Amino acid sequence: MNEAGKGLENHEILKVRLLKKLGENDFDQCTKIWNMVSQMDKCLVRQKEKELVEDFKKRIFNAFANPFQVLAHDKDSVQQKSDTISNIKAVSNKPATNVINRDEGAILDFQEFLLLVLALTMDSVSTGFDKNKLLKSFEALGDEQKLIKSFFDNLLKYRLLFDYFIIRTTSTDGRTTTYSLNYSNSLKQALIHYQSMLNVSTSYNIWLIPLMKELDKISSDEKAKDFKFLDFLKTWDNERHGGEIHLNYGSISRYWFWRLDYYLWERRDELFESKAKEIANHYVFRPNRSIEHIAPQTPKSNSSVNLKESLLHTFGNLAMISSGQNSSLQNESYEIKKAYIASFINGSVGGSIESLKMLKIFEFETWNEENVKKHHDDMIEIFITSFDKESLKKALKKLKFHNESIPN
Repeated sequence: MNEAGKGLENHEILKVRLLKKLGENDFDQCTKIWNMVSQMDKCLVRQKEKELVEDFKKRIFNAFANPFQVLAHDKDSVQQKSDTISNIKAVSNKPATNVINRDEGAILDFQEFLLLVLALTMDSVSTGFDKNKLLKSFEALGDEQKLIKSFFDNLLKYRLLFDYFIIRTTSTDGRTTTYSLNYSNSLKQALIHYQSMLNVSTSYNIWLIPLMKELDKISSDEKAKDFKFLDFLKTWDNERHGGEIHLNYGSISRYWFWRLDYYLWERRDELFESKAKEIANHYVFRPNRSIEHIAPQTPKSNSSVNLKESLLHTFGNLAMISSGQNSSLQNESYEIKKAYIASFINGSVGGSIESLKMLKIFEFETWNEENVKKHHDDMIEIFITSFDKESLKKALKKLKFHNESIPN
């Protein structure tokens, strides 16, 4: 039966193990839930063609109130009652295409989603989030039928919430991933950017667990209409930071580069002009992993920039880009890097701006000690205005070269 010699995947083994522990009355329904939810790239409830946003929203909130209605309406989950192929009656009408089809995908794969729902079911993060230890993690459920049934119910409930409130990926050219969101309000674009910032900067379990818990609270009542989605994300994100903040090369978390780019994007109308503003408008978050020194540690060519060691590794002289772009720019002088970025901006060569912080840096005609310090303080001032905590504001202010705010 398995001539290719391909072993079962962990989630396939897990499915059998869990279903075997259920009673006969729950078996069929839980099988349907698993089969539906496992198709992560297809939303369980999709907007119909020509359906108004408010009508779609009403349908999805009805599904939140009664998730099991989705099973009854899903044609793929209905079992064929005919005993043989010969009993199936032929029909001449074409399949209905009454839903909007998008080229999109989930930000989690099925195994990651299983681990997320397990943690939400157990109300614990101790279950672990290593896909290679999926079967081991699910030992936490034990053999209690009630708890296992609750996990299956949560699979359906949280998947509906996930589809509507969490960003989805779309690929435009095979290199750049963009994002969409089914949820809609006046801050939709900011929500897409903040979620995508968290998606590339923070492990999914860290930000999705508190968010899914909150969405579960508000999705079944009138509070959903007044849910300040973006405020919740920002408040949660801000609250998890405290104490000392390190922004120097060698100790800085990459999170700070992504966070800064979000707030540069949010304030793009006041911080950028002309072509740079247009680039900022279309900025997307990428999983960039390479931290680049603007004034290089070891220049390849002659350069007028000569920073002392204590300034070289400060936040003002750093940017984060992809490893591919870093290999192109590594150790080049400021003048060459500026010309390289200018070619991206005017479209004379292929490529794109991967850091809004870098876009701000190359507004300077020259890169000297004074401008490094000014850019450093400008960017830290943006951090300061993004926090409400006075303790964090004071900690960040201590990292500036000058005590007073520098106008942008």
